[in-house]
Amino acid sequence: MTIENNSGAKLRLFSGLAIALIVVTALFITLDPLLSCHALHGDERYYIGRALQDVEFYMGVRSAKAVWFSSGNHPFSAETITGLAVFLQGKLVEAPSNPWKTPVSRDLLIAARRSALVVGLLGLGALLLLTLYLDPWLTPIPVLYLLASPGFIDFSMRCMLDIYLASFTTLALVCIVLHILSRLSLIHI
Repeated sequence: MTIENNSGAKLRLFSGLAIALIVVTALFITLDPLLSCHALHGDERYYIGRALQDVEFYMGVRSAKAVWFSSGNHPFSAETITGLAVFLQGKLVEAPSNPWKTPVSRDLLIAARRSALVVGLLGLGALLLLTLYLDPWLTPIPVLYLLASPGFIDFSMRCMLDIYLASFTTLALVCIVLHILSRLSLIHI
């Protein structure tokens, strides 16, 4: 690979990163004020309660057995991210033993939903960056598909595990594609 090609690839990567950052920021600014528009969804109370329990574990208030081993079907990473977001926004409340009985104020709900929005937009940004890097002409197709999907917008606006699953899967697939392409010497990062 020549120096010109390598610098061209880096320029494409950095310009793609800048565009992805602008799009993600614009979507965050647009969607963040809408987080309070939805009524509390039934499962959100539970996920927020589990997130608060995770924060209490990290603070030494709750044992690991009472947090991580009480519900093996929910990924702790999503609960931890939600709990961290609530903590960083200063909206912590005491978590009850039963997460279904978590008192959810409007501020707590918005703080928890904001974490889902950020993670959802991170997945969208990674997909945008990958398509911009590979072929800028293809970029509108997956982005418009995601933005036109009622599920993507709805899951990004609620504190639900669906958006974490979708975003983590997207990030994993982007990393796999980039790794395969770099191993095949089709791209150089």
